Amino acid sequence: MVKTADELKKDRTVAKRPFSRMANILLKTYDNKSVLELEDGFGNLTQAAERVWEANDDLEARLLEDKESEVGAEEAELSDQQKADLVKTAGDCEETLKEVRRLLQNVLWVQNGEHDVLTALQVAEVESRRTGAVDVNSRLEAYEFMLGHLQDLAKAAKVSFERWKRWTPAKQKQDIQGRLKDLDQKIPLLVSRKMDFICEKMKEDQRQVTPVFQNLSAPVIRLKPTSLPKPKREARSDPRHARTRATKSNDVPAGCVVCGDGKHRKKLYFCKQFWALTPADKNMAVKKLGACERCLELHDGRAYCKPTYLCKHPDCKDQRLPEHHYYLCSNAAPRGGAMPKRSEYQKAGRNGYTANQEDFIRKLPPELAKQC
Repeated sequence: MVKTADELKKDRTVAKRPFSRMANILLKTYDNKSVLELEDGFGNLTQAAERVWEANDDLEARLLEDKESEVGAEEAELSDQQKADLVKTAGDCEETLKEVRRLLQNVLWVQNGEHDVLTALQVAEVESRRTGAVDVNSRLEAYEFMLGHLQDLAKAAKVSFERWKRWTPAKQKQDIQGRLKDLDQKIPLLVSRKMDFICEKMKEDQRQVTPVFQNLSAPVIRLKPTSLPKPKREARSDPRHARTRATKSNDVPAGCVVCGDGKHRKKLYFCKQFWALTPADKNMAVKKLGACERCLELHDGRAYCKPTYLCKHPDCKDQRLPEHHYYLCSNAAPRGGAMPKRSEYQKAGRNGYTANQEDFIRKLPPELAKQC
């Protein structure tokens, strides 16, 4: 339903009443209201002013339509009285709103917002100068802590300004925005400065390492006549002495290292449990006892070592493995834990000696050969 001009005038009057009432309440009671109440009151007043302006515009449109229907669209024009009434209504509403805003700005900004914003901004600027003045010889961790703290302070200053931006005077608003912009430009430069700390730390580490090597002098070796190397003797093709650890009474275990039997504590080849071990476990038992790998017996390094049971497996010869007892052979390990047969590992000559050993015995004097 289209309203007439008189009905629209009544609507405008209805809209002006709450606007005027709210403006008068804020102007008279602002000292007794909190910051939140004042902000809410001004927000409601702004909405009421918008309703007045909307009703005034509707009335102006209705009056123009009535004129157009009377004289035509080209000659339609409002009277001076109608124009003055419309301008006065809009102007009075705008002026009242500005008056209330100036009052609240003085209360909210001067008494509250200005202190909060400027304090947060000043703290961030001071921290920015302190962070930039840190010497590159300081610890990088401390610089990173200060940098993170500065970023938090800058963020807090921005939040505070956004909170009070509505009530900030135009001149101060421009100044604060410029200072916040300077902070935003300095922080990335301070972050990039971390590279200077890293480079300085690398240089310091290099300076600490270099003197250590410079102070090292070549050792002077003084040889005594008795320490000169002796001529090496020609290696024997068939050594008779095995290199084992020197045996002492306190080094010999009380029992066999495998089964604990004291009867063969120095001779592993008598241990039936030793026969059933894998080649790897046998080698570990030999090392634990410190026994000879050629005869599986614990004896002095100068003692005579019988080579009767040396392994003669072809694969061991091809691999050029050190001489070892045929119980320790890994190339022909028996299955099921049975004791290996000697015939499978070696070909013995007379009295169980190998061909090389027999040749060596024949070259010995008769009295020594009889002892073999």
